[in-house]
Amino acid sequence: MRRARSAIGATLITGLALLASCATSDPERIESFDPRVSSPGQRARIDAIRAQLAPVIAGQASAEALLLLERDELYRPLSTEDRAFLDEIRAQPGGDPEVGIPSGLAWVRVEGQVAHTSKGDHPIPLQLVTEPVRVAFDALDRAMRKEFGRGLLIGSAYRSPAYQLYLIVELLPRFDYSLQQTLPHVSLPGGSDHNRVDRLGIDFVSESGVDLEYSHAADFMALPEYRWLLANAGRFGFEAEPVPGGGPPTSPWHWRYVGTR
Repeated sequence: MRRARSAIGATLITGLALLASCATSDPERIESFDPRVSSPGQRARIDAIRAQLAPVIAGQASAEALLLLERDELYRPLSTEDRAFLDEIRAQPGGDPEVGIPSGLAWVRVEGQVAHTSKGDHPIPLQLVTEPVRVAFDALDRAMRKEFGRGLLIGSAYRSPAYQLYLIVELLPRFDYSLQQTLPHVSLPGGSDHNRVDRLGIDFVSESGVDLEYSHAADFMALPEYRWLLANAGRFGFEAEPVPGGGPPTSPWHWRYVGTR
């Protein structure tokens, strides 16, 4: 679920706020971040930070504002110590703290997409891409439809490094608060193709909704659309995410736009 999307409700915010209150008095909260272990103090600190960030995420004025979230806005409610703790996550090997939101870029809004699943229609939230990506995707989609009579949807595209950092913090509890266990599912800020425009990451979803959850790699790889991508996507400037060691892809829906060569 590399590209996870979170719905923060009032009950969750209240519960996490209680955890934050409890964690504030815990002397172990002063410890620095350890990506390998999940000590009680580190768990409490992560929960406390999540509680403080939840209203920031829920309070964004629009889907576009969330995708373009700045780090200063994300950090606004945090103490100096908690900001330093998150900076340690940003600085872990594989990330790039220097990557920011490109200035002066006219984003293309991808709206109105709907996956028609067996459980009903599933609207795809707003996605942001660059103009070259939109042009290339439209050409790819037309070619696929000409052959199959169906195409693909853009399930996830650009998001800021700050929003990427929030996703990591939000996902850590699902993977025993271990960054090492979390990173196979969501990349570090600046290290994710979704945070970049030089190789903008796109997560494809089939018109039937495979794989909206980004968790069933085998199902996506079984699609004729996936086999078509392997054979043809390069003609339109898209390449599959490289897999270290040459094993099977863990995120076959994830492609990135590098342009035609």
